[in-house]
Amino acid sequence: MFIIFGTSLYGRTDQFRDSSVHVATRFVHVYMFPILPVGSYLVLSGDGVGGTGGGQFEGVRIGWSFKSILITWLRLALAIGALALVAIGAGNSRRPDAWMWHFSAGAALVAFVATYLLPAFRYASHQRARALAQRVGMNEAAMIHLDAAYGVITPEEAEMALLALEEDEAGDGAPSRHVPQLPNSAMGDLKRALMAGDREL
Repeated sequence: MFIIFGTSLYGRTDQFRDSSVHVATRFVHVYMFPILPVGSYLVLSGDGVGGTGGGQFEGVRIGWSFKSILITWLRLALAIGALALVAIGAGNSRRPDAWMWHFSAGAALVAFVATYLLPAFRYASHQRARALAQRVGMNEAAMIHLDAAYGVITPEEAEMALLALEEDEAGDGAPSRHVPQLPNSAMGDLKRALMAGDREL
């Protein structure tokens, strides 16, 4: 019997505004069912979704995101619950209360989809995004771009702050801490401003 297992990213959450940057957790999976979490990441590019190979992504390890882990298990429970309720309803289709099983299955399915769409599950607040950025060592330029993305400062204020930062760095003779541009960036300026650190490829 051929068993499919490996690692893959699950529990996508805390996505930065106007960006594809998000948090996800790598799980050991069996037949694509997440079993054991092995670490959470701030994912910069790629989705890390794959079968036995685990898929490719670029990200920074952030320890454990319990929100991401709980969302993964919640989605798994809702998916299994919906399928079980459909099966039970089909097996009791002649009973007058069979509609209750189908209704419950539909409710579980709606809840499953909601975990991907509702802002509370999907997006990071400004405070959470800044905390994640600081956790992985983003520099001042990255923070300015982040504040602008969340509307905390205007684009004009961000441009002025970046110019002032460049002038300060030039005056101090300190090299600007940038990393090479990442391809297919939905928020290229933020990613380019990410200070070099430990990454997963």
